[in-house]
Amino acid sequence: MALLIAPFYALMILYHLETLKPMVGWQHVMITEILAYIVSWLLYPLVAYEICRLIGRESEYPGYIVVYNWSTIILVGVEVLVWLPTFAGATAAETSQRLDFLVSHIYLIYLWFIARGALRIHPLSAVGMVFTDYILTSVLAGIHDALLKPAVS
Repeated sequence: MALLIAPFYALMILYHLETLKPMVGWQHVMITEILAYIVSWLLYPLVAYEICRLIGRESEYPGYIVVYNWSTIILVGVEVLVWLPTFAGATAAETSQRLDFLVSHIYLIYLWFIARGALRIHPLSAVGMVFTDYILTSVLAGIHDALLKPAVS
């Protein structure tokens, strides 16, 4: 799954780097991006497995994580479409950022639906799964940005 999304992720990285204007070698940026990509694909599934094991939903985990992973393809595809006008120079980055913010929040609702249905858990427990994913993603993004800060002035 990660290999299917990697080319689209690379497009997003190119835009991100264009806005950051790195001041160090490409090796620093590439290592940071590759590590962030790998960790982003492994962190939540491992944490989700442990949560499922603790709440007695270990048998539902494989189906849940398959649907969760496929939903990522939908998100990345929509994000590429949201940013495409900016890549083409047709709209300002702020327009795509606003749309991306909206898409991300709609995606959280979709993740809630996936967690609730695939794990067969209470709606509030599904909120907990989505919140866990959101927090892990936010922390990882913060670490990612902190690692790139030395690369920008």
